[in-house]
Amino acid sequence: MGLKIRAADACKFDLVSLGECMIRLSPPAHGRIEFAPALEVWVGGGEYNVSYALARLGMRTGWVGGLNTSPMGQIVAKSCAGSGDGFLAHRHAKVRRRG
Repeated sequence: MGLKIRAADACKFDLVSLGECMIRLSPPAHGRIEFAPALEVWVGGGEYNVSYALARLGMRTGWVGGLNTSPMGQIVAKSCAGSGDGFLAHRHAKVRRRG
């Protein structure tokens, strides 16, 4: 049972990561959240960060993860597209109101 590895030029991606992505809301300039009139938005997560960083270095990368249809899901999608990272598969789940 040998490992069959295709040549790099025969593959669409150099790396594919599978996992989560999250949004962090932080006060500007490392301030305290209780005094912040606004928050900065940062997209990240272990698997997403690896794919994002390697795409910025010129590799062909893809990230597979779940997104919903909320504005938060759109923030992640735009961040991914802006890095040159590819979406292989993502599921847009309906956003349900709670409460």
